[in-house]
Amino acid sequence: MILAVQEKIDLDNVVIDLEAQGLIPEEICIRNCIIPFKAEGSKLYLAVSENIDSSIINEIKFLTGKEVKLYKGEREQIISVVNNCFSKQNAESALKSLKLEYNNILLDNEPDKKNNLYVHNSPIIRLTTSIIIRAICSEASDIHIEPFEDSINVRFRIDGVLNEYINLPKKIYPMVCTRIKVMAKMNIAEKRIPQDGKINFHYNNSNYDFRVSTLPTVHGEKIVIRILYNKRNKISLTKLGFDTDGIKFIKNMLNYSHGIILVTGPTGSGKSTTLYSMINSLNKLEKNIITIEDPVEFSLDGINQVNVSNKAGLSFAEGLRSILRQDPDVIMIGEIRDEETAKIAVRAAITGHLVLSTLHTNDSSTSVLRLIDMGIPPYLVCDALIGVVAQRLVRKICPYCKEEYEADEDTLKNMALAPGEKLFRGKGCSKCNGTGYKGRTVIYEYNKIDSTKKSIIQNSKNIEEIRKYDFKSGMKNLEENCRSLVKSGITTFEEFNRITLFI
Repeated sequence: MILAVQEKIDLDNVVIDLEAQGLIPEEICIRNCIIPFKAEGSKLYLAVSENIDSSIINEIKFLTGKEVKLYKGEREQIISVVNNCFSKQNAESALKSLKLEYNNILLDNEPDKKNNLYVHNSPIIRLTTSIIIRAICSEASDIHIEPFEDSINVRFRIDGVLNEYINLPKKIYPMVCTRIKVMAKMNIAEKRIPQDGKINFHYNNSNYDFRVSTLPTVHGEKIVIRILYNKRNKISLTKLGFDTDGIKFIKNMLNYSHGIILVTGPTGSGKSTTLYSMINSLNKLEKNIITIEDPVEFSLDGINQVNVSNKAGLSFAEGLRSILRQDPDVIMIGEIRDEETAKIAVRAAITGHLVLSTLHTNDSSTSVLRLIDMGIPPYLVCDALIGVVAQRLVRKICPYCKEEYEADEDTLKNMALAPGEKLFRGKGCSKCNGTGYKGRTVIYEYNKIDSTKKSIIQNSKNIEEIRKYDFKSGMKNLEENCRSLVKSGITTFEEFNRITLFI
């Protein structure tokens, strides 16, 4: 008999009860696309993707000794939760099988048996796949696989911070390394020089692009896998964390027909994502938009994207020269790295093109001097530059375990709070992997190049004078922006200290 399920559940907004998850074997969860999400007294709450046979429910009642209450969930959400809950167990299980199989190969002394480690569903493939799936479910941006003297560390970069996932025995690392290099179409025999490769990975009805990099170290090849989430190419400026004032400033800049717009910040501060969001807000039907990137991170509909290839002789500067012959309205340059690229970009800006690019500077004011240091005359900087957005990414407090607490005297003073005022933090839960943080948002400052600032740039070229003028004109800097997020309970005082230390 088929049981109809009426009540719905959004698993993205539910903290999975680890006790409940351990009551039903993984095989039953996968086979029937179900996941237990809460155990309360004699009741077990179960999410199912569709109407379910009563015999399966009876089996679960027998296994758990509990009454089952059913909720209807999205299939993709259930699969994601199942993989997230069981992936570490799968990795550990594959690791045990791998050790056993590895030892048998050594005992039998038959090299041909090594091929068994690379057949479908073999321990090495299961282990590698489990690591990748757990990284995707954790929304990690990078997977680091690092060989040391006695063991191999596997770490995930989640919300900009590295977290340890699992340790692997040193003896099986060559097999893991070979498996990844095969997936990335690298030369498995070459271990003395760095290599780069790509992997296309399909999981839970979504495609993921991985950029793989190997680096020879004294204990073996270190592997870093960058995970590119294609869904991020359509993120709006609002979802990135820009407030009304910031969005208004950016959209006003994008209305210009020519000039340079810069987004600045250190590596990993979300500059490229902001540029993509800017381009998405432009009218693609009326404009010829061309990007040159190293590499192209996301494919954008209606945009002509060029990949830098230094091996083939296509540098930023060379590609930019060719782009200017393609009648562009808007040009996005992944990064202005050198004097030649800077000069071509400025020339393009003053001859009728809107140029969007990034620079590695700590704040918006320093960007002006960086361009001058690259050999651009001050009068051309003033003529070409429209405005600058400087940004960082801060971790947001996990909404599932957020709690209020009373801050100490030093914290209150630093945050300019009155005695007795409360701040917020995350306790740590299964949703945030115990970190207390989930997701990131942008802190930013924007700098408009008006007539007064142009005069300062041309006459004094003094960074402190520019900053004084910004302060007088009421510009909210990065530190003040971050402080306001702490006060409003979006991020923590610890994040404020971490992010603003080098501003």
